[in-house]
Amino acid sequence: MVMLLATDMSPDQPISDDEPIVVLGDDDPLIASVGASSAVVSSIPPILLSRLATFAQGRLQAGEGNALLVALGADQPRLIATYRMGYLPATYHDALSKADRAVMKGQHLGNRLIFPASDATGQIVDLFGVGRNKAGELSCTSIAAEPLGLLAPTLTTAHDELLITDAAAVLFECMRQGFFNTLLLRGVVDARVNARRLVTAGVKRVIIRTRHDDGEIPDALAAAGIDVSGRTVVAVPSVGAELERVQHDAATAATASSPAVPDRLRIVSEDRTAEVVIVEAGPIRYAVERHHIGDDPRRLVVVRAAGQTVQDRLDLDEEAQRRRFAGNAGQRLGISADAIATHLAQLGPLIAGRTQSEQQRQLAQVPEAERSDAEALLLAPNLLARIASDLTALGWIGEERAKSILYLTGISRLLPSPLWSVYRSSAGAAPWQGTALIAALTPPEERVVFHRLTDAAIRQQGSEQLRHRLVVVDQAECLRPEAALALRVLKERGSIGWATLATDAVGEARGPVAVLAAAAADLDPRCRDCFVTVPADERPEQTERILVEQRRQHGAPPLPASAQAVIVARHHAMQRLLVRKPVIIPDADRIIYPAAQVRNRVEQAWFLGLVEAHAVLHQRQRQERDGAIVATEADIHMAIQLADGVLAASTDGLSRGGRQLLGALTGRQLAQFTMADLAGLLPDWTRWTFRAALQDLLDFGYLESPAGGRGKARAFVLTTRSATTPTACIRLRDGTPALSQDDIRRVGGLAEVGGIGSANFTREVVNG
Repeated sequence: MVMLLATDMSPDQPISDDEPIVVLGDDDPLIASVGASSAVVSSIPPILLSRLATFAQGRLQAGEGNALLVALGADQPRLIATYRMGYLPATYHDALSKADRAVMKGQHLGNRLIFPASDATGQIVDLFGVGRNKAGELSCTSIAAEPLGLLAPTLTTAHDELLITDAAAVLFECMRQGFFNTLLLRGVVDARVNARRLVTAGVKRVIIRTRHDDGEIPDALAAAGIDVSGRTVVAVPSVGAELERVQHDAATAATASSPAVPDRLRIVSEDRTAEVVIVEAGPIRYAVERHHIGDDPRRLVVVRAAGQTVQDRLDLDEEAQRRRFAGNAGQRLGISADAIATHLAQLGPLIAGRTQSEQQRQLAQVPEAERSDAEALLLAPNLLARIASDLTALGWIGEERAKSILYLTGISRLLPSPLWSVYRSSAGAAPWQGTALIAALTPPEERVVFHRLTDAAIRQQGSEQLRHRLVVVDQAECLRPEAALALRVLKERGSIGWATLATDAVGEARGPVAVLAAAAADLDPRCRDCFVTVPADERPEQTERILVEQRRQHGAPPLPASAQAVIVARHHAMQRLLVRKPVIIPDADRIIYPAAQVRNRVEQAWFLGLVEAHAVLHQRQRQERDGAIVATEADIHMAIQLADGVLAASTDGLSRGGRQLLGALTGRQLAQFTMADLAGLLPDWTRWTFRAALQDLLDFGYLESPAGGRGKARAFVLTTRSATTPTACIRLRDGTPALSQDDIRRVGGLAEVGGIGSANFTREVVNG
């Protein structure tokens, strides 16, 4: 539901003033939807808009523009953070390069608050400036002749209810009164351009309050499928009282399925990383965990008022626990215990209704025509094999293991601790083609693709744009040190602030985030340990399969584009039907994992994440316990099968290549050798494969390589540790070993192309 106030920027002034503007080019897809009047050649490229926005944010953080903030009533931290506001001083041209100054010549953005507008990919496409003209009146301008992008896009996904206005003055007043879900639209064109985007984000209904209701904004929203009702003419001076009435009208008009919530209790924000919901009731603020895990029905509840905090874990469904906590909190905070007890009784249904609303909004994004096929796919007994077959149809030959792992990496974005995987090969194997297919099957709103990741690209992401998304990084071997360090910080801390990137911008990009990278060489050491490497199949047999398929494609009609679109649409619908829920693994204590190396700690966490991702993908085929998906032995066995040869699935952590090379060296009794001696040892291997396996043996102490002189071949020496070749040992305790290849074929496992094996394990077969 959206409450909309359509008013002017000032009582007698439209949104744009008469100051000169610069128009973006007609190659922008949004311009075509606006009209021919915007089709003017651009003189300000998006990269310059991004630099201007970053510079403006840095100036505001440094304290410049405070006087203007106070004068406009915009001195509100929540407003500044939500809209990623900045300030351009009157002398901002002096900070630009000579070329940029030429581009910005004649532009009057100085001494203005800057609001960046971004498109659906997160790229800044417009800058909206708010300041005062010579007469002291509110003055607004945009870079584009007609609005492009959307201001504060995170509001559309962070809140189910939005208050929308096209007046900057109303925005400032609403945020000051505590309406932190206020979205600023820049007139009817902005409404037309972004109506579909609002629908995609989950907007179903709008309540309109206009000063001059000509019907254009309601018609634009209604045309996109939004339920428009309650048009009323209001005056700007009475907006505060009117907003209170609008809020009451919205609560009265809520559907009967919504939980009954008192007017004083409302959700103001959520921390999706910690899965915490923030609720306010007058001067009292509550922070409540969204879920309780396992058999423990308690949740952490934090109450804050008058600068004091009280917290405890309690079962919100138990009146005795609510009364006890309310009495303690009321005494310490100086608030009525009865009021707190009443709020606690309402928090459980409120959060449950919130979760149900989110699920319904997600389901609403799937058209009815696509839902039946997606539901059937989720219930398929050979789901993972079906997914691999679809990837084959799209052009990915063989490599069933890699397909499954990389697809599950994308699904893991729904987990609290998603997977980070790098698909690595030599340059000739083009690993980025595989990751591109995984990205194509991921819904557009759930992925962020960086064809070349830089720290500046991360800096452009808002605080919510990466959260529970799949980030795809091409050519990861080319990462600059700053970008590699940024990835490491994001992995280890769950978020990255701009200061970490050695810039003066404000804000932070928050996780959790799943990362899928493609690399044709080693990653930067700063981020190498963040990823688990999934090696590409470079055997001659795989090369022959690809060559045969290439020849077949040239002799037969290609797969029609419509057939490819059907596959992509089916996966988009299927993934949108997946509900983000926690996963519990009841048999986790039965897993035996090698513990010889420190790196086993990180690798086991990745392995457990693979189990959870498999369970999330099969959630329609799994039981639930207290709101959590229950992973089965089938999920563990499949993760063991996938991880063999990828993780350090051995007593000492060697990969499959390392074990194979070590076995060949000990079999030939090559105690000392050079790279030249390896040519006849494994004739099918490439130089890159040898180097990767040698590095693995060096890392784990099976080889030593004394320093050699310049111009001399590097020598390798087997250590005494290599006397015994390690063997794979990830398994389940109590006589449940990892499945053999015959078992995998009998029970299901990874079906070969054209095969009929099931990708799941039934309990009868596993226990049999």
